Amino acid sequence: MKSVRIRNLVPFLLFLLLLVSCGKNDYPKFYAFDSFAVGEITGYTNTGKIKDQEVVDNFIEGKEDYFWQEDHQSGDWQIEIEFISESKARIYDDVTTMYFDVIRDNGVVYFQFEDTVSTFASVTNERLKFSPLYLITTSIPGISGFYETSSYLPCYYFIDSRGELCLPFISYIEKIYSGTGSSMSGQGLGNYNNMINPSYIEKIQKLENIVDTIVYQENFIVFSEI
Repeated sequence: MKSVRIRNLVPFLLFLLLLVSCGKNDYPKFYAFDSFAVGEITGYTNTGKIKDQEVVDNFIEGKEDYFWQEDHQSGDWQIEIEFISESKARIYDDVTTMYFDVIRDNGVVYFQFEDTVSTFASVTNERLKFSPLYLITTSIPGISGFYETSSYLPCYYFIDSRGELCLPFISYIEKIYSGTGSSMSGQGLGNYNNMINPSYIEKIQKLENIVDTIVYQENFIVFSEI
């Protein structure tokens, strides 16, 4: 009777071993450059989305190099990605290899560097959607007051989209005007690994006494599993 029971258990145990072995064989996974996905150049101001494309084109005049064209190509992306495990990965080409800790959160894949960086410059930007997961800001005394220093682990930000890894790039031009129409400030950022923060778009549409205009483009470099 016991031998019959043992024989009945054998197929079940083999099935469990198969499940375990399949889990172990999920890694390594490899991804290679596939294509460029070029986004629309669009703009917002207090009154909402800018619908006149000529206004957008005039706004970015002189900074066109910040933005990709529909036929954008580059020979610089002969890069592959290897997921060594669920929490480790490397990005490499024929010359360089970089290792990262991998953290996944709501469709975002953070490739976090292993070494901490310290800086007196601002690390976060309210216009951008993503920021480092590890960030500590400290106030230190100086000759004319206190200064803030930040220690953080830099990240590359990827989007996991239906089995593809998409590396987002944001370019934007922003100008702020007073209620009388005079220019107060302006800034720009070209081809930076991030995305626009939707909360910032909502914020500028609620301003009353100043006019904040931002024109931006989101592009992606797509990696496919091989």
